[in-house]
Amino acid sequence: MESFASRERRRPAGPSAAATMLPVTMHSDEQLFLRKVVAEIKPGSCMVEWGSGGSTVMFADSLRDDVTLFSVEHNPDWFDKVGNALLDHPRLPQVVRFFVPPTYPLEFYGYGGPNEECPAGLTDYVNPDPLAAEWGRAEVILVDGIARGAILQSLWKRARGTRIFLHDHVPGREPWYGWALDGYEVVRRVNTLLELRRTDEPGPGESARPSTAGSEYPLPSG
Repeated sequence: MESFASRERRRPAGPSAAATMLPVTMHSDEQLFLRKVVAEIKPGSCMVEWGSGGSTVMFADSLRDDVTLFSVEHNPDWFDKVGNALLDHPRLPQVVRFFVPPTYPLEFYGYGGPNEECPAGLTDYVNPDPLAAEWGRAEVILVDGIARGAILQSLWKRARGTRIFLHDHVPGREPWYGWALDGYEVVRRVNTLLELRRTDEPGPGESARPSTAGSEYPLPSG
């Protein structure tokens, strides 16, 4: 099995060095909001994105100097498409991409269905080892892609004081990953984009809150 180091440096497939335009599969209001969020990340900090795509290029467009974008992807086709789109991008040195394939065939997870939330075979995707040293400077996290619920619960014990966003929260998907919102509260909604905050972290002007978690994971309320 190849190492994470080789994955992040893997060159995209394709005969041309010309950037390939990729659509951003987000609503226009979500795009405008996230562009502003990324543009405000402080130098020396970073953003982590699960699920590479046109949004990865959009975020690269908005990066300030000395801000790093980490992008985690499980699908080799999308990993290569994004790589081609970034080839000539001026912020390319600030974008670190991880290709983390699942243990099981891609077809197992499907697309746009509940199976994509199954975390089986995705241990390295949910918890990429190279990111272990980055949580302290992670200012923004976007959870998209697959296994969103498992990622949210993993982040609960790793990311503190970080702006966490969940994308594609549309009606009907509550049974997919609604359980993973225990321990979080929704502080903002922009179309299908949720901004989440840990329930034990104070909001602006609030004092510290008591933890709703056990030793590692938050307990369901009610």
